[in-house]
Amino acid sequence: MNLFKRARHQARPETTQAEVFFEALQKTHALAWIDHRGRITRVNDEFTRVLGYSKEQATGLHHDDLMITGGMQMPDETEPEFDADGLISGVVPRKTASGEHVWLDASYIDLAAADQEDARFVLMFVDVTQSELDHQKQLGQLAAISKDQAKIIYDLDGKVVEVNERFLSLTGFHLDDVLENHHRMFLDNTSPQGQDFAEFWKGVTRDGHSGVIEHRKKNGNKLWLQCSYSSVFDAS
Repeated sequence: MNLFKRARHQARPETTQAEVFFEALQKTHALAWIDHRGRITRVNDEFTRVLGYSKEQATGLHHDDLMITGGMQMPDETEPEFDADGLISGVVPRKTASGEHVWLDASYIDLAAADQEDARFVLMFVDVTQSELDHQKQLGQLAAISKDQAKIIYDLDGKVVEVNERFLSLTGFHLDDVLENHHRMFLDNTSPQGQDFAEFWKGVTRDGHSGVIEHRKKNGNKLWLQCSYSSVFDAS
């Protein structure tokens, strides 16, 4: 590819791979060096762009000044919470210089083994505010739907793993009645789905399903529900 050929021609022999990597990292990630008291000793340009502080304003600033109640706390040197690789990471809320709230995909790196006289930790982050707000909006929409519509989640074998209050109130079952039990318990044996459940469930897991289905309430009464079955896939 031309991109890689061009990169070879532009390589600087006097620059080590580590230096090239760090230079690229500085352009894409905000960095702050923090001493053992929690005070910032230096920051890079991306830090000033995302949080709105000048380098002079940021230097000497305490990490707590960036905090929003409920966010990830500054690692305590006396009670370390780092993993085996000396790392804590997660999406956290923080405040900008103007007081606005932002969401950061942040990592705290323990420098205990490094030769860094002015720093005990490095805070590295990227701004993910928009994607986090979009995610929260989707969760809010799902919560609103869950209040108005009955919802039940099955595993691939048809066993109940989650059910909302709306479904329970419609059918008269309690949570303990249905968890880990099979979808068949809701279907009338005389219904088309109940009579040939195996074939019905095979179609649901393969293609989904939508339509009016006859159900059975806890007291045995029949209940017709407009149902929509959709498969949910995880990230893998």
